[in-house]
Amino acid sequence: MESQPNSVTGATPAGRLARLGHFTTRYRWPVIIAWIVLTLIGGVAAGKLSSRWYQSLAVPGKPAYEGSQRALGALGVGVRPPSVVVFHSPSVDVGKSPAVRAAMARVAKASPGALTSSVFSTGDAMYVSRDRHTTFMQVYPPGQNRLDVKSGAEKLRAVAAAGLPAGITAEVTGYNPLGEASTNGSGGESNVLVEALIGGLGAGRGCRSPSWPRWV
Repeated sequence: MESQPNSVTGATPAGRLARLGHFTTRYRWPVIIAWIVLTLIGGVAAGKLSSRWYQSLAVPGKPAYEGSQRALGALGVGVRPPSVVVFHSPSVDVGKSPAVRAAMARVAKASPGALTSSVFSTGDAMYVSRDRHTTFMQVYPPGQNRLDVKSGAEKLRAVAAAGLPAGITAEVTGYNPLGEASTNGSGGESNVLVEALIGGLGAGRGCRSPSWPRWV
């Protein structure tokens, strides 16, 4: 018994994909050029629109936001997360080291408007590890927390490390420094643009074949 074709109103998804594939194959160079032009326009537009977005990570009206705003108004800090400068030595008691104390003073001086805390400013042993070989300093930067404001971790590290004797190291960590390191700063945007361009060229190369799969 001969089977009758199913009567389905409208084009099937396979039929639409087939027509799209034939169109892309037939006009592959206009498609490639349009892909590249749209990618370039998107990259330029993203750079210009970034300054017009609401760039704070906090939600207005929530307790955390309101509390941080009150701290900002009273102290000038409290909205941006702190950067943490970590000093370590395998042989020196860094909690009593004059070199570490001087390094922390340099960091504080190089961070105008910031509030800092450490074992030297508070006398609290919580800032020093149990073996006395590691200590840290918290640097609370001033101003609002915006996505386009960098932590300045590289500068803090350079200031902290300058003048330290051999055997004492300084590193900078924290929420924002780690986030910046994970995205490699501004390199992430260019990588996305390059990947999009490569994708467009790759799609064009894939369309060079005169044959196209037939969906049944």
